Amino acid sequence: MIVAAWLAAFFTSPVSYMDFRSPAPPYNINVETSLGHTCITPCQINIYTKNDFAITFSHPGYRSQTFSVHIESGSDEHSPNPINVIMEPDAG
Repeated sequence: MIVAAWLAAFFTSPVSYMDFRSPAPPYNINVETSLGHTCITPCQINIYTKNDFAITFSHPGYRSQTFSVHIESGSDEHSPNPINVIMEPDAG
């Protein structure tokens, strides 16, 4: 049986505020952006960029996951929004 956790990352417009929360175990998920921002859930990150970036979610005993966030040129639209992450246990 695979036990997974769900994590949601919500963005507001413009890309400046990101809220990360983990409503189910594992808690305290590591969040790191390619822009150098880091936090441990539950947490918030303020980001000011018009460029695409990546977000990596990790936790000991679970597979890390990286998502690309695309910023639409000339607008404040970005995708995906929200990011829904299923933290899956390592196979080992």
